Amino acid sequence: MGTRTTANLGLTMSGPAATINTGTIGGTINAIVVTVTDGSGRCPATYTGAQPAWTASVFTLNM
Repeated sequence: MGTRTTANLGLTMSGPAATINTGTIGGTINAIVVTVTDGSGRCPATYTGAQPAWTASVFTLNM
């Protein structure tokens, strides 16, 4: 099945066209990985800093 992007899952992200936020869903049935990149730079540091899943502008959730 491979990695699915937000576009082929029917999801949309906010952000201007040049710096659009992106997301992918991948992994296996036993280990799903959701990754969202804040390409817009609008996500506040107080929000990202309060959540350990954020590294720089990338949020990664392992399920």
